[in-house]
Amino acid sequence: MSPIHTHEDDGTIHMENNKPYAKPETLTLGYLFKVWGKTFNSTCIFEYCNSEEGTLIMTVNGHQNFEFESYFMHDKDEIIIEYK
Repeated sequence: MSPIHTHEDDGTIHMENNKPYAKPETLTLGYLFKVWGKTFNSTCIFEYCNSEEGTLIMTVNGHQNFEFESYFMHDKDEIIIEYK
């Protein structure tokens, strides 16, 4: 099991990394997508990439965030990723 994973269908991400200082990249949002084998960065989520059809927007705790895959997650963060 990866140190970052999900159990439920509600979108809750579990971070069970007892040594985050040893592998801080395992706390980034991008790492979660890497574990899933999915694309996520500042321009694409899965097969949806910025274009005339839509733009990727990410908010963290109600504020727009531009860190995308580099964002270091924190306990109780509410992260919303939208393509619209």
